Amino acid sequence: MLGTLITITDAFKEFAPELYEFYESQMKDLINSDSSLATLFSRSVFASVVFNFGPRVVTKPHRDHLNLAYGWCSITALGKFNHTVGGHLVLPDLKLAIEFPAGSMVLIPFAALTHHNLPIALHETRQSITQYSAGGIFWWMSHGFQMKKLAVAASVTGKIWWKKGEGLYTVWPVASAKGNQFQLVDEEEGSVNRKEPAPVEMVEGKSGAC
Repeated sequence: MLGTLITITDAFKEFAPELYEFYESQMKDLINSDSSLATLFSRSVFASVVFNFGPRVVTKPHRDHLNLAYGWCSITALGKFNHTVGGHLVLPDLKLAIEFPAGSMVLIPFAALTHHNLPIALHETRQSITQYSAGGIFWWMSHGFQMKKLAVAASVTGKIWWKKGEGLYTVWPVASAKGNQFQLVDEEEGSVNRKEPAPVEMVEGKSGAC
């Protein structure tokens, strides 16, 4: 468990450093505002965690529309199942079905991308762990740690969250022209091969992949 959480934290920090810093600073401000609050795990910047015990966890296509629109959330798969036959992570908007074996982890914007997973066999098991921060937390904080109607009455203006999020995606994983390997891309430096990546229908996952 601890190793998985460290991997999630490190992956978030590596692939979206400014978004990670935003989450980290928001969580610190939230914790400091109320002495009864505490972080879930020492290195996690998410406010919530859900353990789905199954025994065969399957989700229908959905978006978590109450999360922060540009925010990231994590999914970790557990259990014993044949990941080449079932349990795939499916992202219809991107036309991707990703092999997602037990031990795999991914960070995606739950609110922006439709996502679900494929069923597994009756004799198999699949559990999952998800971490996220509800959009309401950010809205609450943007209005001075109070409900919007109270903030309006007190003439406290909330921040425009989507506008703020535009500058937080600075490092992108982009599929290279050779195979499906990935390279880090810094949008500001502009020192990348900007050819369109080859279309990918199936991405093979590995244990601990993100």
